[in-house]
Amino acid sequence: MPSRLAHILMGIAVLLTAGTAIAQEKAEPQPTAQEGGEPNGTSDSTPLKLPGEPVSAVPFAGGTLSVRAIDGEKAVFFDEAEIARDLSAQLLRQFTVGGAPVALYAMGANAESAAPCNGFLVVVWRDPRGTIRGRTPPFICGTEEPAVKSNALYFFSDKIAPGQINPMVRWTADEGFAIAADLSFAPVPGSSWDQLPDRGLTVRQLMENAAVYAQASTALGDQLFGVVQALENGGAVANPEPGIHIAQGCAPNQCEQVEALGVIDGVHQGTFFAARVNGEVARVWPELEEWPPRARDAYDRFETGEDVRASIPPLPQQKSADGDTDTAPETPKGPNLEAGQ
Repeated sequence: MPSRLAHILMGIAVLLTAGTAIAQEKAEPQPTAQEGGEPNGTSDSTPLKLPGEPVSAVPFAGGTLSVRAIDGEKAVFFDEAEIARDLSAQLLRQFTVGGAPVALYAMGANAESAAPCNGFLVVVWRDPRGTIRGRTPPFICGTEEPAVKSNALYFFSDKIAPGQINPMVRWTADEGFAIAADLSFAPVPGSSWDQLPDRGLTVRQLMENAAVYAQASTALGDQLFGVVQALENGGAVANPEPGIHIAQGCAPNQCEQVEALGVIDGVHQGTFFAARVNGEVARVWPELEEWPPRARDAYDRFETGEDVRASIPPLPQQKSADGDTDTAPETPKGPNLEAGQ
């Protein structure tokens, strides 16, 4: 059974990256070659012969970048050469990087989509030979704009889950795309159990505590990403009593097959996790003999198929010395990203 769990949970990461791979395939354009003759685009005022209906058009590198509506999709053109096509296309920015004109388009984003990777970016630029090119940054999910430097663009996401490693991608007009660094989740340095608020935290905020994260990482190992992602997918964390945090959720796109339980026990200063696959508990971290009473009670209910989190009423809000209602204390602030070559 543990091997079944490993295969299913690790499949979550594959599902997350699959959307990006498909988006890249859709966006992979043919070079819109303007090599030789007029490298910057059209050289006269002859009207462009383009399919579909016009949506937008802007001057670019001596030619025209335009978006056209074609058969329910939006296509990006440089002059008469198609660069990319998807359900939507929006020009985000134009700038000059390393002496090269650059345009950035958001493609395929859908406001109603709950997919992990909603849309993708296309970078359009004129390379040193004068060719207009359009490419999608590899490994990048979504349409977050890059950091812009004088000679390079840096694409990355700061929404990195515990146990996840995301590349930072650098782009230059001369060399195109390359991985600049790997980014991973990191908790707030030095944060301890004593600094953990006793209620009102999300799964992510719990993991930002260094003591909690260290125990969870040790217990879950390579299952950290899959288990935490399932817990985050469940929404709010319940507090049956001060200092006890209970999360429950299912794996995205596999809710009927994979479910996880997490108990962060600030009283006994421990982390406890379990996973249910196809209705049966497949694995626990650590062994049940090490679970304290409150965590064990949550496990027993989880084992029977109960929604443990939903059955726990909220704790009353804390009162300050002057009688006003206090919110939960904030976790210590600090960086939550690590970068390495």
